[in-house]
This record gives sequence, structure tokens and C-alpha cells, in this order.
Amino acid sequence: MSAPKGKTVWPTENPRTDFCVLGTEEVEDRAALIRADLLPRIVRTRRAPGRVLWEFDNEPGMRAKLEEFVEFERRCCSGMTFDLGPATGDERLRLTIAGEGADRIAALADRTPLVTLDDP
Repeated sequence: MSAPKGKTVWPTENPRTDFCVLGTEEVEDRAALIRADLLPRIVRTRRAPGRVLWEFDNEPGMRAKLEEFVEFERRCCSGMTFDLGPATGDERLRLTIAGEGADRIAALADRTPLVTLDDP
């Protein structure tokens, strides 16, 4: 499989030809930000093919962080849907990501490295 030069493909079990609209450096920077700022705050994870659910403690500022994350991802990853709302009670927030690319986002939580593909 070949990707447009300078584009990063998020790892999946079945890589496709759909690519993030961000360049390689932008994806790497974005992944680093997600790993540093969001992933350490996940208190519960569930995965199914094409779907990931993350729960976060509803601490001050967390909803705003998640809303910012969703806003950005919707612009560059149009094949995914995002649902942010309360989990059980008001103690936690639940973010569900579904659709094409959700496995790629979930791979960040697995600490799977990004794979960059270049033209042969």
C-alpha cells in the first residue's frame, strides 16, 4: 500500500487508503498532545471494531478539553462521529468515537506508534 508522500497513516489491522488531512509533522504533534493531555486522564476504555469509548472524571476544565479535541478531530477526520456526554451520573464524561478511523484514534491509547508510509 502506498500513501501520499508526507502523509501519516494511523495503524489499523486493515489499513485503508483513507488518510488524515494533516501532514506527518502535524499528526505527530497532535498525537503527542493527545497522549500527554487526554490519555492519562482516561479512567475507563471500551473498544469494538470501529468504535471506542473513553470515560474521564468530570474534573474542572475536562469538558472544555474534550470539546476542543472533538472540534479539531471533526475538521480533519470527517469519517468519524463523536458523542460527548455524561457517563453514569455527573461524575464522569463519556466520549464515544465511531466510524472509519476510530480504531486509529484508539491505537493512541494502546501506545501504538504511528506508521509513516512513503511512496516507493
